[in-house]
Amino acid sequence: MTGVAYFVTTSRGKVAEAQIALLSLGIEVIQLDPGNLEEVLSLDLLLVSRQKALAAYNKYQVPLFCEHGALEIQALQGLPGSLSKVFFDRLGSQLCSVIPTGATREATAKSVISYCDGRRVRQFSGLMHGEIAPSASGGRAYYYDTMFIPVGSRLTYAEMDPEEKVRMSHVQLAYEKFADFLRAPA
Repeated sequence: MTGVAYFVTTSRGKVAEAQIALLSLGIEVIQLDPGNLEEVLSLDLLLVSRQKALAAYNKYQVPLFCEHGALEIQALQGLPGSLSKVFFDRLGSQLCSVIPTGATREATAKSVISYCDGRRVRQFSGLMHGEIAPSASGGRAYYYDTMFIPVGSRLTYAEMDPEEKVRMSHVQLAYEKFADFLRAPA
């Protein structure tokens, strides 16, 4: 396909993550500002990501992608899910203490990349199981990175260096699938 991918987001953290993930795979990331695109609020991660990509395509009329994440905390019946940004903006690191005492701290971090070329939307998913830390920890306060400890680590994403995070990231898993699609013959 192409060595360039247009990424619609306002998040510098997401752009940095995309660049780390895709540049190493030979794909340049170019950021497009979503401006005032309406975002669907739903617990259905696939729907939220798909609608975001369709709205962005209608604005820019170029093949592009969006990424949307979710943090599903088992003790909270899957919340905050795809509403993680809303919860984090309101609660911040207090989200760690919302889990009832004695309840499981198991959680799943998910990412869906939706690519729209004007004809259809293709979606690429990644997920990582882990747990919520007892308290927020780490230098990079990027949404739930200070709270999520992936299986196989004792560190939150925010305590890891960026390259280590990429190796253990649910987002990276989605980007690898997306990159395979972009590099496939048309």
